[in-house]
Amino acid sequence: GGGGGGGSGGVRAGGGGGGDDEDDEIEALGRRIEGLDLAPKTKKVVRKVFKRLKSLPPQQPEHGVLRGYLELVASLPWGMETLDAETAPLAQLRGELDKNHLGMDEVKTRIEHFFAVRQLQRARAFLEAQEREEVAAPEAPETEAPPPAADAAATPSRRRAQPTILCLCGPPGVGKTSIGQSIATALNRKFVRVALGGVGDEAELRGHRRTYVGAMAGRIITALSRADVMDPVMLLDEVDKLGTRGGSARNGGDPAAALLEILDPEQNCNFVDRYLNLPFDLSKIVFVATANDLSLIPGPLQDRLEIIHVPGYSLEEKVEISRRHLWPRQLRNAALDANLVRLDGGVLEAIVARYTREAGVRTLERLLGAVCRHAAVELLKQKTNGDGAQHA
Repeated sequence: GGGGGGGSGGVRAGGGGGGDDEDDEIEALGRRIEGLDLAPKTKKVVRKVFKRLKSLPPQQPEHGVLRGYLELVASLPWGMETLDAETAPLAQLRGELDKNHLGMDEVKTRIEHFFAVRQLQRARAFLEAQEREEVAAPEAPETEAPPPAADAAATPSRRRAQPTILCLCGPPGVGKTSIGQSIATALNRKFVRVALGGVGDEAELRGHRRTYVGAMAGRIITALSRADVMDPVMLLDEVDKLGTRGGSARNGGDPAAALLEILDPEQNCNFVDRYLNLPFDLSKIVFVATANDLSLIPGPLQDRLEIIHVPGYSLEEKVEISRRHLWPRQLRNAALDANLVRLDGGVLEAIVARYTREAGVRTLERLLGAVCRHAAVELLKQKTNGDGAQHA
């Protein structure tokens, strides 16, 4: 409260060199910063940067740099967690997976097992933290206040089972990304995707130092600013496509090593992005990785992952997926009425059997989209001849 008053006082004090609009925007930014749930040390650092911003005229290049930095700080979800996250019964998780994914019984069961253990671990860690507080309370002098907080962050993570990150491995198009979305829905969490394909520099994950021109935060912090909460389901897409070490260590460090730190429960509760340069807690994120080829993932990173192999679909499953999901979606995309355009007889089975040779269904969906576009052309041609059902 006292700190907030000081911050707004600082806002009123200076004008900078900009117009009224600029001043109003800086004032609004100051109020947003004061409203953040920051640790005292972090808040002190941020206030110092804000004070420096107010002392600079808007024409100064540093003014834009500092303002961009503070806008990022204000956009991050400091202390904001999802209400009722992971309190839903496991049956809801299975139901969500069944609703959006045909078959895959073994995959769904493995995911259920993973999150059942995770829920029990969270419950135990919470009880142990409560017990430690009760034991420490009678004798805790003022000097003992910080260590329990640090211990509370570290101790539960030490008790976690060591593969802590789910990794869905399988060929393209089998639904790995949509499984991640279903997990987020079932756990009542936000969903964000971080594309790792082609990342060849650890700075893309860990951020660039603000001394560099055009510096930016890393992809993890940027994704959190989009999520608006500290505990989303974060999909690390194509973790096997991280840039190879040849040259990357020479130029900007190994991105796989940076990812190891991000995923390590012993370290990620105080992750420091180089651009942000403030500790941020990543331990509440539910990380889900995807990969096509496990052999491309470095050994130390593989050790951190709970691998679940997602198999390709059988012909019967592809037909059913097409009927339930792909064909209706392509009809909507082409603005076609399902009563006017139908796939008669064994047309769908023939498309699946003769024209697709893939484990997933991406090519199949493209073909169904082509059928819909052809039907759209034919319908427009026939409009002058009256209405009638178009058979694909």
